Amino acid sequence: MLNGLTAAAIALVAGAEAGLALRLGLAMTALQLAIGATNDLVDAERDGAAGRRKPLPLGLLGRGSATMLAAGAAIGGLGLAASISPLVAGLAAVGLAVGLAYDLRLRSLGLGWLAFGVGLPLLVLYGWFGGAGSVGGPVILLALAAAPAGFGLAIANGRRDVAADRSVGRTSLAVRLGPASNRVAVLAYATALGPVLAGLLVWGGRGIGLGLVAAGIGVLAVGLRLPAAARAWEVQAVGLALVAVGWLAALQATGSI
Repeated sequence: MLNGLTAAAIALVAGAEAGLALRLGLAMTALQLAIGATNDLVDAERDGAAGRRKPLPLGLLGRGSATMLAAGAAIGGLGLAASISPLVAGLAAVGLAVGLAYDLRLRSLGLGWLAFGVGLPLLVLYGWFGGAGSVGGPVILLALAAAPAGFGLAIANGRRDVAADRSVGRTSLAVRLGPASNRVAVLAYATALGPVLAGLLVWGGRGIGLGLVAAGIGVLAVGLRLPAAARAWEVQAVGLALVAVGWLAALQATGSI
């Protein structure tokens, strides 16, 4: 849901009409639903062993129904993206492929961070290109900065499942980093925020966007202080989304994009 809202917000900042932004957001939400359903299919046995109250291990949803849901959401999301433009459909397809690769292979190899590092830049490009039809230098800078931010978010996401991953012998980045994982995440976020804040000095920024950037950094800081089990990674993701949307809005207000 957050990815869909972020894509729609970025499109609105880019100048898209509400209907177009809604289609972009719904397409991204559908694709994330497909990725999430596939993740639950792959993890059903582990989720049951860990006592997670999810539909598959609880028997509320069968594997066949979950497979149909994933396939239907993928087809629907790609179809909706294709109704906007072939290039938007291409970005959506790449994003879906990255997410499915995470579910089916990358995570089991300890390379789940790679999907996050590629997925966040794609989200920025998808939202902006979908809304504006082109991508300028500042947007590319934000997409590049989103890569280390995705790395940090992957660590935060992995910290939640460290115990379960160790129990099944899965080596995530958070498992390998151990107690240093949160410090490495802070470094990754700092690496991402550096060029973003420098961009405000170079291109300028004003309006509500600056407030959103400040709020996003604050939310990110709160997320870093939360225990991993207290939805810390979700809070950090919200902070990153606020920074991205606010930064683009601040630059848009000065005509720098």
